[in-house]
Amino acid sequence: MMKTDQNNSEERASCAACAALGEALSEKVQARPYASLAVALGAGYVLGGGLTSRMTVRVLALGLKVAMLPFVQDKLLSAANVVLKKALKKNK
Repeated sequence: MMKTDQNNSEERASCAACAALGEALSEKVQARPYASLAVALGAGYVLGGGLTSRMTVRVLALGLKVAMLPFVQDKLLSAANVVLKKALKKNK
């Protein structure tokens, strides 16, 4: 099967688009190598099925607990403050 001129021009345009994308990605990686590495690791983890693993569930649960700690601590401290104020008023 012979390639026509239209097929050849499409291949060249596609090849040029791929080359432009490759150059743009190369510039991004050189500008921010650690961010690029983090994105690559994250993408590999997701594509490798890591989101459904037990470790991911445990890490997300721990992250949620750590994120909620300041809110819970604030509510507990304000509740304790109210209780102490009431107790001090009763003792007077």
